[in-house]
Amino acid sequence: EFQGIFLNWYERDHSVVSSDAQTPASETSAQKEDKEVTALSRTSLVRLLRSVGLKVESHDRDRLNNKISEISEHAQGHIEFADFLRLMRWLLDQDFCGISRLQV
Repeated sequence: EFQGIFLNWYERDHSVVSSDAQTPASETSAQKEDKEVTALSRTSLVRLLRSVGLKVESHDRDRLNNKISEISEHAQGHIEFADFLRLMRWLLDQDFCGISRLQV
């Protein structure tokens, strides 16, 4: 189920990025696909958390950003699926923004 959620939000995030980004004429679509990494942006991750009913305040966002920086291998803080699973475990262990009380 986590993989489906992750991929759904990746598709939302990716469709926004794709419509804004321009591919150089010399780059083929196959080359572009080889470079792509399936990862969520920090913004998409916060939107995902809000969509399930979490109220992410600024101090919570700071904690979240620190954790993303800690577990993500990407300089921009994008979250790949394995990182997403680690982050979900941390959210539950920390009861981040009362996530354990949600009835999703």
